Amino acid sequence: MGAADYNSSDPREFDDKEAKDISSQFDNTILLVRDYSSRLEKDYVRPALGISRTFFAERPIVATFCAIFLILSFFPIISFLGVSVFVITSLTTIALGGALLTASAIILALSLILASILIAIFFTAVLLTIFTISSYFFFRLSTLVRQDGRSGISNWARETKQHFTWGPHSIRLSVPIETPVEPITNSQLVDQPEPKDHSPVLNTNSSDSDNYEKVQG
Repeated sequence: MGAADYNSSDPREFDDKEAKDISSQFDNTILLVRDYSSRLEKDYVRPALGISRTFFAERPIVATFCAIFLILSFFPIISFLGVSVFVITSLTTIALGGALLTASAIILALSLILASILIAIFFTAVLLTIFTISSYFFFRLSTLVRQDGRSGISNWARETKQHFTWGPHSIRLSVPIETPVEPITNSQLVDQPEPKDHSPVLNTNSSDSDNYEKVQG
């Protein structure tokens, strides 16, 4: 029973503590708001009211006009500020977009001009190359004909063909390929058979040996 009473009393105590914390935070917030409001009232509101009362007491007509003017011009001023901010942001966005579009168009136009110039330079280089090579071949033809006569034409044709067919694949070195010589090892020297004696051998018959003995006897 005691444990049950203790467990049943815990949520109530927790709720009371939480309520006290919330009330203390609320009281602190109220105190802060009062402090700031009192400072605002003492530093700004009361001096402004005092100045306005003094100004209204000294110049009531001008003060009344200023009050009416401020009240009537409040909404136009707010509208002006809002429209100004909207116009500035919209024009800035439009200006940036227009600047990007203009820059892209200019870059595209310059790219087309550059491409056309490069194409013209390419064909000009091709024509100049053909003219230079033709001039060189004509000069070589005249030189070879002057030196060798009619045979210079064949020499010129051969030389011209070499200019057009020359390449790494056309160079062939006529160098004899040497077959590698295998070294002789010790095992091969040991396994070789002994050389036979090819000296002439006297083939004597038995009759010859007998005759020789008779002569000596």
